[in-house]
Amino acid sequence: LGLHGVLVNAPALRMAYLPPAWKILLAKVFSRLLPGLTQKTDLPDKMLSSDHTFLASLPDSSLRHTFMSTRLGMEMLTRGDRLLRLAGHFPCPLLITHGGADPVIDPTGSHAFHDACGAADKTLVIFPGLLHETHNEFSRDAVIARWVQWLATRA
Repeated sequence: LGLHGVLVNAPALRMAYLPPAWKILLAKVFSRLLPGLTQKTDLPDKMLSSDHTFLASLPDSSLRHTFMSTRLGMEMLTRGDRLLRLAGHFPCPLLITHGGADPVIDPTGSHAFHDACGAADKTLVIFPGLLHETHNEFSRDAVIARWVQWLATRA
């Protein structure tokens, strides 16, 4: 692949949050017909970060995505198991980070991928107590420092 490494935060391998049944039905119907059709995610900020003051301080909240395509939604709901089965074929150096209290994406998926990953150079870092957007949490400096340190050793 020509990659020096892959860093992924909260990979969507196992969902912790499931949308309402009507949204899942809508996504099933339209993910093939209109894959770009978007729906509001309706995820409240309190599920993404516990640092609400920081989130409110961001200069342009419209840059945070609050919509998801029907196709992406269905892929997230249905492809995690397949990716976990293929993890043994993943060849690149890998850093997986995940908030230990993520209410959106279940951290057990990150554990499972790391354990099954075929790469010799693989690291899993679970940040206890952090939610989905680890880079927007109170301890974001430690999270970003961990990312930078890992990347710097592979540049």
